Amino acid sequence: ISGLGVALAQGVFCAEAVEDGRLVRPVAQALELRQPYCLSIPQRSLRRDVVAAFRQWLIQECLRSVRSPVLIAKQNANS
Repeated sequence: ISGLGVALAQGVFCAEAVEDGRLVRPVAQALELRQPYCLSIPQRSLRRDVVAAFRQWLIQECLRSVRSPVLIAKQNANS
């Protein structure tokens, strides 16, 4: 990801990359989003293996990010 351009992302999804230097935060200001992300898939599409696999991968990535040691340490420091 280093050197590939600019991205807008939620901190939870890029905290480890920022922490280890693969990403750089160009500004200190953060925007607070009031709406969560949502994955909307028609039921019939979930019958397709590739769609079901993508859904499962996305769920696992989100869970992995939430359990990130970097994020846990930051949450503990802010408590």
